Amino acid sequence: MEESKPKYKFFMVSVTGGQEEHIARIIELRVKNSDGDIRVRSVFVPPSLKGVLIVEAFSYTDIVKVFEDLKHFKRVIPGILSEDDVKTLLELEKEEEVIEIGDIVEIVSGPFKGMSAKVINIRGEKDRREAVIQLQDASISPIPIIISVSNLKKKNIGR
Repeated sequence: MEESKPKYKFFMVSVTGGQEEHIARIIELRVKNSDGDIRVRSVFVPPSLKGVLIVEAFSYTDIVKVFEDLKHFKRVIPGILSEDDVKTLLELEKEEEVIEIGDIVEIVSGPFKGMSAKVINIRGEKDRREAVIQLQDASISPIPIIISVSNLKKKNIGR
């Protein structure tokens, strides 16, 4: 007689933006120190979604236990993700556009949405990169602006 393994599910959890990596590390420590009481298998920080964690857990109760009294935890987003949904999030990460110094980009969100800019510097870690840009609009003085690379889209300019 075969013993069936417990079925884990994928939950989406809302957290404070910019705190995803920090919270994922805390979750990892809480699971390790729970002696099996908290059944969380993995935590995934999707780079395409700010302020979101994907947590693979046995049940909603395990999610509540692991996030209990955690400062930057907001809420568990209703519903369960399928494996296909998680694979799609992984594929979005692979297809992410590479933006480099000197590129002309379009700002896709925020107060400068729709404007063109030139990338003058890039800084930060792989998942949380920021670009220092100068707007190309002549009516604005060339003041450097720092913006998340995820808010930029490379412009195709024929050369």
